[in-house]
Amino acid sequence: MRKTISIIIVMMFAGVMNAEYKVGDIYCPILQNARWVYTVHHKKNLDPPYDRTAEITGNELYDGLDYFSYYSPDSDAKYLIRKDDSGLYIKAARYAVPFLSFFHFDIIFDPPVYAIKFPMTKGDTWHYEGIASIKALGIFNFPTKVWAKCTHMGIEVIEAAGRTMPAYKLYAELNRDGMDKTFKASFWFGEGVGLAGYESENNLLTLKSFEIKPDAAPNTVNAVEKK
Repeated sequence: MRKTISIIIVMMFAGVMNAEYKVGDIYCPILQNARWVYTVHHKKNLDPPYDRTAEITGNELYDGLDYFSYYSPDSDAKYLIRKDDSGLYIKAARYAVPFLSFFHFDIIFDPPVYAIKFPMTKGDTWHYEGIASIKALGIFNFPTKVWAKCTHMGIEVIEAAGRTMPAYKLYAELNRDGMDKTFKASFWFGEGVGLAGYESENNLLTLKSFEIKPDAAPNTVNAVEKK
């Protein structure tokens, strides 16, 4: 479960451009057919680095709200994310069980996770507290309490996707019932690309490339289980 929550924290920070060019749009873009490729390094073992892909593949209604589908084909995982003037939110996630790709389970957040606060202002801190319900086969439901604290650390200059760019740095702490050690991580959101870097005690993630695919195929993953 701890590994699952760690993955959620990483993948939910991806970053709808509009004519106003607000800070949240520039540093956290959610664009139809956007595609990110990341290189992942394990800091505590000798495993070679590997690439992971994430992409925006469509829209889905949940509780009357329109969410973008943020899909990682490498791990067959999908996240429902949305953005408004107050911030970026994640409502649900769907994962394939390792070695049983035909079997999926959902994690539903109530209320939606308040992942990023807008406007992005150095020193701002916000909190999240809610219930993560793990659901499977339409009959199993395992709720657990989760909470998080996030802080905007300001702008730094970073190297990502083969270039230098300004990036907002966020620091996050997350825990849940039964979790002995608080998960801590830093995230960097690059200008025009969204999530450009991530670092925790065990992992380092860097943005390798970012593009908008003109003719992306639709997401074929099943819809996340509704209430």
